[in-house]
Amino acid sequence: MSFDKFEYIRNYYQPNEKTELILRIVNNISLIDTKEIKELYKKCGELLKKHPNDIQIQNLSDILKIAIEIRENGFSNHSYQIASEIWKKLEKRDTWYMSDLRLLTSILFHFSIENVRDITERILENLEKYRYYKELHNLRFTLLSNLASVYLYNRLFKECEYITKLSLDLARVLKRYDQFGATQVRIGICTHDEELIQKGLHLLDITEETILFENLTNEVRHFHRSDF
Repeated sequence: MSFDKFEYIRNYYQPNEKTELILRIVNNISLIDTKEIKELYKKCGELLKKHPNDIQIQNLSDILKIAIEIRENGFSNHSYQIASEIWKKLEKRDTWYMSDLRLLTSILFHFSIENVRDITERILENLEKYRYYKELHNLRFTLLSNLASVYLYNRLFKECEYITKLSLDLARVLKRYDQFGATQVRIGICTHDEELIQKGLHLLDITEETILFENLTNEVRHFHRSDF
């Protein structure tokens, strides 16, 4: 049982202020608008005034901070500066916990490819510690997928293939057929396997994963076949 779940039960199945805030951020950050993100960021600040050493809330506050910057100004110099400051804190920690990995996921695209190569092994080692922790599976998949994306967009196909195969195994365990189809396409791109690409795209098509289908089709067009 996670600490958050324990807290939820301890409060007679009613989330306390911190748990409610965590659930709103973790479950909805990609769906809520910038105004609401700013409100959540403000609430994180209020909680940190009461509990200044709460790393979990600090990590969520950092995620919201960089999300606001990217939504308002794109991948700006300021967003890179924020990411750099966040990484300085993460780098010093011997072990990365769930909130640390979630934070790392949010800043990974700000790293240079040299930095990504330097920390990939450390990322994989920390993820391995949570291999059998089911509550972390979706976050684990997202982090691996983002890591593979960095390698793909730098045309480092062998590295992308290796990371994506880890994601494929995880998608199979989770029975997430959207993720399974996406990883098949990615591996097909990296290995120039046309049949595997078509197999993955077909799975996305029949499961009506329209946006994911379009995104992966664009990747095929960009990295595999310009006439696709």
